[in-house]
Amino acid sequence: ASISAGTRATGTATIGAGGGGSGAAATASIGRMIVTGVEVTNGGSGYTSAPSVSFNGGGGSGAAATAFIGAEVTGVTVGVGGSGYTSAPSVEFVGDGSGAAATATVSGGAVTDVTVTSNGSGYTSAPTVSFNGGGGSGAAATASIGPVRVEEVGIMSHGSGYTSAPTVSFNGGGGSGAAATAIVAGAVTDVMMTAGGSGYTSAPTVAFSGGGGDGASGYAVVSGGAVTDVMLFGGGRGYTSAPAVTFTVQSGNVVTGVTVTNGGSGYTSAPFVRVSGGDGGQVAAATATVSGGAVTGVTILTSSGGLTSAPTVFIEAPGKVTGVTVTNRGSGYTSAPSVVFSSTEGQGAAATATVSGGAVTDVTVTSSGRGYASAPSVSFSR
Repeated sequence: ASISAGTRATGTATIGAGGGGSGAAATASIGRMIVTGVEVTNGGSGYTSAPSVSFNGGGGSGAAATAFIGAEVTGVTVGVGGSGYTSAPSVEFVGDGSGAAATATVSGGAVTDVTVTSNGSGYTSAPTVSFNGGGGSGAAATASIGPVRVEEVGIMSHGSGYTSAPTVSFNGGGGSGAAATAIVAGAVTDVMMTAGGSGYTSAPTVAFSGGGGDGASGYAVVSGGAVTDVMLFGGGRGYTSAPAVTFTVQSGNVVTGVTVTNGGSGYTSAPFVRVSGGDGGQVAAATATVSGGAVTGVTILTSSGGLTSAPTVFIEAPGKVTGVTVTNRGSGYTSAPSVVFSSTEGQGAAATATVSGGAVTDVTVTSSGRGYASAPSVSFSR
C-alpha cells in the first residue's frame, strides 16, 4: 500500500490548578426519537393468525413491527386414569407454544388429577398431554387453552423522526380487541444554559443522568469565569425524557493547555488528539486546528483533575491510503478475496480486489482511512 505524504505533529501538555466556580446549571433536550418497543395493553381474542401492525402519527415514519399470537394452557382434564402408578408420572405438553408445565396426582394406582403449575404461552391450539414414568400406564388427558390473543410485538424497524409516541393499530388475523402503546426514545440533541455561575478557573466536567438512556457526553465552555455553553461529544441513546445535567469542578491539577512543538505536514483535516496519563488512560479531551497542512493549535475541551505530572500528547499522523500495488497476483481465485490492511497505527482503510483468470489483477481503494504513519501491510483473505 502507499500513503499520502506528510509528517506527524507533536505537542506537550501543561498542567495547573483547576477548581473554583459554582452555580452553573443547564437543561437538556432530546430528539431524534425512534420506536424502541411496543407494550401490549390488551391481547384481544379470537385470532387465528397474526394481525398486521401499523404505526400512525407521532411526527415520524418508518417504524414497523410483527405481532406474535398465542394462548396459555388454562387446565388439564383427565379422561383416563390408567393403572399401576406407584408414583406421580411427569406431565409433558407438546404443541406450538412453550413453557406449560403441570403435576399429576395419583390415587389408587391411577392418575386422578393434573394441576397446571405454569401456563406457558404461544399456543394457538391445545397441546397434547402425555404422562411418563410413575410405574403405570394408560393415563390420558386433554389440555384446554385460553383465548388466542396478541401476546407480543417485535420491532422490525425503529423508524425515525418521532416527536411523540405513535398510535399502534392491529388489523386482520380473525380476532379483535388487541391494543398496545409504542415506546419512543431518543438522544440528547441540545443543552441550554439556564445559569452560567461564576468563579470558574477551568472547565467543569459535564454529566448526564436519568431520562432512561445512557451515553450522552459533552464538555463545558468557560469564558469570563462562567460556563457559557455545553458542547456535545455524543447524544447517547434510549432517552425517554430529558436527563439532568450536572457540573462538577475538578480539584487539584488539570490539563491547562497543549503547546504544539512541531506542526507536522500533509494534514488535510483535523487529526485526533489523545492526552494520556501515566497509566495510558485518557485524561483530557482536545481538538486540533489545522492551517496550511500543519497543526497550528490544540484546544483542551475538558480535563480530569488531580494530575501530578504533565500527561503525554499523541497527535494522529496525517497519512491516508492512496493506492495498492499488486506484487503477486496469486492463482486459483474463483471469486474476489477480501482485502485486509494491517497497521499498528491508522485505521479505516478499505479496498476491493479484482480477479481475472484466477488471479488478483487489481485493488481499488474504497476508503482511505486515517492516521497512518507508515504504509500498512496488505493481505488477501478468501
